[in-house]
Amino acid sequence: MRLAAFFVAAIALLLAVVSFVLYFSFAANISSNVEGNFASEQAQNAFVARTVHHLRSEILLVDGAILVLVSGAGFLLARRTLRPIQRNLEAQKRFISNASHDLRTPLAVMKANLEIAQRYGAAADDRDIAVSSSLEEVDRMGRMVEDMLTLSRIDARQEELQFSVVDLSELLARIVEKMRPLAAGDAVGLDVVAAADLNARCDADHLQRALMNVVRNAIQHSPSGSTVEIGAARVRDRVEVAIHDRGPGIDGDDLPHIFEPYYRGDETRSPGRGNSGLGLAITWWIVEQHDGTIDVSSAPGVGTTVMVSLPLAGPS
Repeated sequence: MRLAAFFVAAIALLLAVVSFVLYFSFAANISSNVEGNFASEQAQNAFVARTVHHLRSEILLVDGAILVLVSGAGFLLARRTLRPIQRNLEAQKRFISNASHDLRTPLAVMKANLEIAQRYGAAADDRDIAVSSSLEEVDRMGRMVEDMLTLSRIDARQEELQFSVVDLSELLARIVEKMRPLAAGDAVGLDVVAAADLNARCDADHLQRALMNVVRNAIQHSPSGSTVEIGAARVRDRVEVAIHDRGPGIDGDDLPHIFEPYYRGDETRSPGRGNSGLGLAITWWIVEQHDGTIDVSSAPGVGTTVMVSLPLAGPS
């Protein structure tokens, strides 16, 4: 409102100056042009007065119409201009709240573990459990901090990619091997079916990170005893990677926003798992930098499928 009011006030001041100049200029011209064209000075003055009065009324009417239009347009333009800034501020507030909670939780766990280790220092088993649990929390915080730094570099246009020809079937195999310990800890299976020689020109490290983010989410959202299915196949001149889980799904209201930075949907999907809301935003950026696309189909109670499409490498 303040921005719109400032805009309207500036236009009003400009209109007042222009109208003032026009009014006195036209009034003087009218007086000089009609002089000597009337039978009496009284008739001439009456004509000039009527004409100047009409001129003043018309200028005020036009100024009023312009101010009304400018007020409406200024308000709409101000809202449109500030909307992205407002969304960004809301997203940052949401992230600060979420990050504060997510960082506080592992710190509390580590503090409790260290207190246990200190209190029962003679028990080797207790020390091992405390250290192992603390290391897991350190890993969670490390991933969150790394995501924050990466997103900061992306915003500053400082994140660079190094492209080479990579076999995506081999890349998926490496991702699955890295994710197996996490999946085993949640009693979730991993099943990968990928065609051979799916060569794409990509940055292997960044693309691996992007796909690992998706696979990690699929594992964390999957119920115990279920299987996350990963498939890759050639479709014309592209390779499509599909990652499907049988988790609770994503609510329709959350689905359009899941790739927005700092956005976190329904916490019931993955309560307390350290989801900072940055991983999928980074994934979206990485896939986009590879001239790829990423689509998500999901329904509550059915599961979620993430489809990543990338161009195949041309002939060398």
